[in-house]
Amino acid sequence: MMRLFAFRPKPLPGEILSSWICRTAAGHNGKLHSFCHYVWPGRQMWNRDPDWSCPSDVVETMARGTGTAPEVARATHLRSLEGRLYETHRPNAKTPWIRPIGVWHRKRLNPGLQYCAACLAEDATPYFRIAWRLGFAAACLTHRTILRETCTCGAALNFHRMVAHGELCQCDACGADLRATAMEPAAPDALAFQRHLFNALERSVADLGSYGPVASVRYFVLIHQLLKMLTSRKCADRLLYRVRLSTGLDVRVDPSIARNIEVDRLPPRLRHDLLRAAAVLVDRWPEPMVELCSAARVWSSAVLADLEDPPFPLWDVARRDLNRTFYRPNEREVQAMRRSCAAREIRPSGHALRKLTGRDCSLFFR
Repeated sequence: MMRLFAFRPKPLPGEILSSWICRTAAGHNGKLHSFCHYVWPGRQMWNRDPDWSCPSDVVETMARGTGTAPEVARATHLRSLEGRLYETHRPNAKTPWIRPIGVWHRKRLNPGLQYCAACLAEDATPYFRIAWRLGFAAACLTHRTILRETCTCGAALNFHRMVAHGELCQCDACGADLRATAMEPAAPDALAFQRHLFNALERSVADLGSYGPVASVRYFVLIHQLLKMLTSRKCADRLLYRVRLSTGLDVRVDPSIARNIEVDRLPPRLRHDLLRAAAVLVDRWPEPMVELCSAARVWSSAVLADLEDPPFPLWDVARRDLNRTFYRPNEREVQAMRRSCAAREIRPSGHALRKLTGRDCSLFFR
């Protein structure tokens, strides 16, 4: 049985696994990789994403080595959100709402981990939160500011490279102190909606207007789809325009950014604005959704785009209220139209038949 570590800190509230490991390694006055090689011999820990892809025995070892309750240790891993935020944990696959960090060797290239400078400054022991890896977390609910995803120099966070220096809050690229980064205030409605999403995640259920309580894992699929609609090449401009007319909320999407990047990888400022627009669509579901989509001529094909298993509240609204699929005549109706055209001496063109019947008559030409 493994002995306790000489230095054995417990996870701090909401701490993410990689931060906990780094603090533990720093407390042993050694290098991070030396500590990891001693605890997990022969295992490569930092040339992948330990918060997402490391096996469960890593968490169990940390729990035993620090004397931490297993359920508390498991809560530091992103897998703890399985069944509440996403359906199934796939260590080697992209998953909605989990911001990718883009590992190359031991360096993080993508700014997948966000941070709040005020939180880090107020921490007696600075640490990084699991919430800062989530796509719907665009603001700090404590300090009411929009999160940052990079240092002021533009580099992604690589705090694991600073363990030997004893400063997790220092940028490994330029040496700047992340705690001194200027923060931008967040909008009250964005904070309220994000708080609502965190409550849904914690309770595993969300209230969705006339559809009543919905499992959080399905609710988050719906919210993610709304954000994709709000950045879609096909309908984002029209839908955001209608949101702006209806509420006065001026959310504008830069096509060069939002429409070429996955929703979860968008900068915090843009996700903050998109969450405000999504809150308008989901409020009092489904009336605002139907009204604004109809006015913007956003129909079921756009609402359900790329969804293999849409949540029932979204599928039902798209099928019942936003379905503009033309009726297609059956074979008997086609033959009747042929006879009618012959009797009236009408040339059987699509335009003439549509004018005659009011229906899509493309089957006539099969």
